[in-house]
Amino acid sequence: MKLESSLHYLGIILQFNGIILIFPTIVALIYDENFGIYVESLPKSLIFYRSIIQWIGGISIIFLFLVFFSTTREARILIEISGFEQIGISPRETFLIVMRLYLCYTLFFILLLYTTGIDIFIATNLVLAGISTGGFVPVNDLNSITNLPSKFIIMLMMFLGSVSFFIHYRFWRKETFMLKKVKEIKRILNYEFIGFVYWIFLIFLLTLIYSLMFNLDVIKYLFNILSTITTTGYFLGSSKEIGETMKVSLLMLMFIGGCYFSTASGIKFLRFIILLTFVPWIIKRQILPLRIVLPIKLGDKTLSERDFVFSSFLVFFGIISIFLFSIFFTFYGISYENALFELTSAFTNAGLTSGITNVDTPSALKLILIFQMIIGRIEVIPFLVVIFEIYRWITTKVR
Repeated sequence: MKLESSLHYLGIILQFNGIILIFPTIVALIYDENFGIYVESLPKSLIFYRSIIQWIGGISIIFLFLVFFSTTREARILIEISGFEQIGISPRETFLIVMRLYLCYTLFFILLLYTTGIDIFIATNLVLAGISTGGFVPVNDLNSITNLPSKFIIMLMMFLGSVSFFIHYRFWRKETFMLKKVKEIKRILNYEFIGFVYWIFLIFLLTLIYSLMFNLDVIKYLFNILSTITTTGYFLGSSKEIGETMKVSLLMLMFIGGCYFSTASGIKFLRFIILLTFVPWIIKRQILPLRIVLPIKLGDKTLSERDFVFSSFLVFFGIISIFLFSIFFTFYGISYENALFELTSAFTNAGLTSGITNVDTPSALKLILIFQMIIGRIEVIPFLVVIFEIYRWITTKVR
């Protein structure tokens, strides 16, 4: 098989959060208008394999590495840097709690989709790739196998996949259901989750107004918008039909992404909020005298300058890499706008495309997309730490 084809398939696998030990290129075969392959023509075992590697990748490659290959101290430090929140008394106990929640949601949504009339095999694959915000569809046309109830169920699943496991854990604790007042329930939710819900509500409201003004399919647009916000990648219709104006909106939504410690990608909503919080603080700090203590508040939490450094590092790295690589894409005759959309989609692991990524894409561009997928998924600092840990383990074994 040609190098171009191999890179194409490898890139597709990495883009959708997969973690696998062997990369059989045939597993990545998906329908593509340029390539002409239909998902339904693949053996069911391969369709299921595609979905299960996304499901495994949804709990994060870096999290698995932390739990089983790092010391407790290293794991705690990297968990803090990566935005993971420790639920149990140790990283391994946290992992087991997360897995129980993940399994329960998976089984629950498979049952729900099955009750809407969807075939059990299709329902299973949709949930495996949906709850992990991976986006591999087991059929060519998602719209052809979903009815109105199933679309709402998938939307709920995508939303829950983009919410922090810490919120899920706190919400399902027994004492939560003993609370009687809204204010008491709010105490178990963090600032990021409340802000994320408001953010989705605002985007939904704008989408609803836009759809009604231009007499568009409201459910279709709400579904696609939520899929973009959660970086799932499910899309009703063809993503190649996205207009230039809509691309700008989707690009921003993809880049922000979902919550910390969730299966969603992007820079994470909390980083977005932290950066917005620090902007007025920086202005005030320049105006007010230095003797005045000026704390940085995010809800009830006091932020430190380290929070700003960690939050801004990935954000600016992502922006710079996307813009610089987009210039490189133009050398191959690709418009700068389409390159921005494609690289943002790769960085956020959303899986949407403007038609650039296919089997004929030059190898150099595929390698860039693969790099963006990896860095966007496991982030820069954890990626460097993992590389260092692997290097240290190899050198130790050699000695």
